Amino acid sequence: MSNGLVKNPTTLNLDYKFSEAENELLTSKFLKVKSNPYQSYSTFRSEIQDLVVDSDILPIVEKIASFKSRDWKMEPFLFLQNCPHDKDVPIFDHESPVKSKREVKMTFIAEAFLQFYAIIMEMPAIGYVNVNDGDVFQDIYPMKSLANTQSQKALVALGFHKDLANHFVRPDFVNMISMRSFAGNQIYTTFVKNTDIIKSMTSEEIELMKQEVFYTPFDDLSTYGNKIELGRANNHAILLNEEELDLAYFENRTEGLTEEAQQVVDKIKRLLHELKAPHLMLPGEFISVSNNHSLHGKDVGEITDVEQQKIRWIMKTVNVWDLKKHSHHFMEGTDCIVNG
Repeated sequence: MSNGLVKNPTTLNLDYKFSEAENELLTSKFLKVKSNPYQSYSTFRSEIQDLVVDSDILPIVEKIASFKSRDWKMEPFLFLQNCPHDKDVPIFDHESPVKSKREVKMTFIAEAFLQFYAIIMEMPAIGYVNVNDGDVFQDIYPMKSLANTQSQKALVALGFHKDLANHFVRPDFVNMISMRSFAGNQIYTTFVKNTDIIKSMTSEEIELMKQEVFYTPFDDLSTYGNKIELGRANNHAILLNEEELDLAYFENRTEGLTEEAQQVVDKIKRLLHELKAPHLMLPGEFISVSNNHSLHGKDVGEITDVEQQKIRWIMKTVNVWDLKKHSHHFMEGTDCIVNG
């Protein structure tokens, strides 16, 4: 740790690009899956589990598995290109995109890839009953009633955050695959490593970050509709685990409960924008984000096509290392859906 600003901002380096042959092989396998993940997730998950041991795709499985030894603290963003995903999916209703997706999406290639990756990497996906009615596969997709919120369904910029930072079940990973985007619109997913933030804080600031003198309300999507009433979030520390450099922070939502704590909040915000790596995600690009070792957000710059902005689409899952650790929070009759 030092008092000086980190000189080299975060960069997003390509880890692997699937060949056309690999993409086509996986797509053909995924198209044979019979289950609908929005009607029977457990059956869908089981079918993808069977694919992981398919000898035809063993080299692809081994390539993905090679990333399991990654030092996530130092390399919290795994970036893949040319991943299998559904093409020519109809436009979803802007008023109710989740309901619309369930009605018009007839293939589940992207869902299969996200599940395939999760199984190989041994990071099971989970859902939240307050988010998309518990769907495991979620969408970063604009919704009219949430257009100006700090949620994955907003049209506006989204502050830097750790997903569900102050929720009682915090995911270890956020896995995202780009489904539809328009290069003429400046909408960037942004990334910063926690290590770079910590290196720029003083020892006194680090000690303050470990104290429960900060408050972040539950995120907009978790409280939208109030299916399960969450109440007031607890006060919290920003630095949750000093060894892992795990930060709980949501730009413009996290606040300090003392003057000194607020100064830390303000400094982190400044650093995030000095250090960020913006990336315009193109269709077929996949980024696995270590939620405990980084912060991410969304910048919105010049928009040349508002209609294209309304249909920008990234599919995502949130994942954990250990389902058993969170099992007491799961809905009765499920093994991965959080009651909240």
